[in-house]
Amino acid sequence: MFVAIPSQPDALQQQLGLLEGEETLLASFLRSVSHDLRSPLLTLALSAELLSDTSPADEREQVAREAITHGLQDMERMLDAVTGVSRARRRILVDGPVPLATVLDGVRVTGDAPLPGAALTIDARAVGEALRTLGRDVEVRLETQPESAVVSVALPEAIAGTEGSCVAALLGDLHVYAGTAVAALAVAEVVLARQGATLRCEDGCVRLWLPLADGRTE
Repeated sequence: MFVAIPSQPDALQQQLGLLEGEETLLASFLRSVSHDLRSPLLTLALSAELLSDTSPADEREQVAREAITHGLQDMERMLDAVTGVSRARRRILVDGPVPLATVLDGVRVTGDAPLPGAALTIDARAVGEALRTLGRDVEVRLETQPESAVVSVALPEAIAGTEGSCVAALLGDLHVYAGTAVAALAVAEVVLARQGATLRCEDGCVRLWLPLADGRTE
């Protein structure tokens, strides 16, 4: 009896199909979470507002109302973070190339000087968003590698201990990181990853590996 053994390309195609299915399921889940929770959250917010407009409350009632309000604010903050990641997975991207000098325009650059004519193959808006998240007067260290430009920026003190993926940090402790720079960097990480770029936190810095266009010219 002979058993047909799938060829390597068939097996690979099957694995790719499974991954695509998982990606679709995850995207659907994120959309559902960010959309379906809005209605009950709005109902709770309106109920809390109505309670606050009623006759003066005793001390216990006042504490309860404040707890409801703070809880709603926390829920909205976490929901906004999940919505941001969900939208980043569906954002329409603009293909490069984009001159590296244009991306770094207006920031202080140390390390390697941008190569004349060097261009990135990505939608550079995510890079700008990441840099703005880190502050107006950030100092960027640039390292030029054969196929990528590596941009390093010091993390704000509040999140200086963050290591690795910002998406993993955010989803691992949504209550702590929602509404912080980690959440904004997670959005940039998702957008950049869709284009073959990488964003990671290490040693107190956020580093972006940005692919250069072929020939590194505009």
